[in-house]
Amino acid sequence: MLLPPPITSTTAASAANAVLDRLSLCKTLSHIKQLHAHILRTVFDHRLNTFLFSLSSSSSSISLSYALSIFSSIPSPPRSIVFNPLLRNLSRSGEFRATILFYQRITHVGCRLDQFSFPPILKAASKVSALFEGMEIHGVALKIATLSDQFVET
Repeated sequence: MLLPPPITSTTAASAANAVLDRLSLCKTLSHIKQLHAHILRTVFDHRLNTFLFSLSSSSSSISLSYALSIFSSIPSPPRSIVFNPLLRNLSRSGEFRATILFYQRITHVGCRLDQFSFPPILKAASKVSALFEGMEIHGVALKIATLSDQFVET
């Protein structure tokens, strides 16, 4: 897939729309890598990096390591970005240590998790016999579940 000439628009919104249009043409990992390079060269909008991260982490045909590299290229990931697809895919693929390490990275940068984030992380901790990490993760999961349940909170 050859990309058209660089985006010359001065507004971020129209640049984002142009890249999103191109994203719909991506069918393979190499296409997404090419678009990612284009974003970094021309637009440099971290919201688009976040979108690419979400896309690559939720697609089973996309490399998990590439999704992790996109996450690493976002200097300040938004706290609301959804990590559940990547956590689930890492755990399902048997990358248990990577699942735990990724959990540690996202909590370190202050990203939010929800009740759906924890099953793949706990599975990973049990598979590698990471007792201490599993207990810590379980405690965080209980805290989040407690805070989100109005009946338990009161």
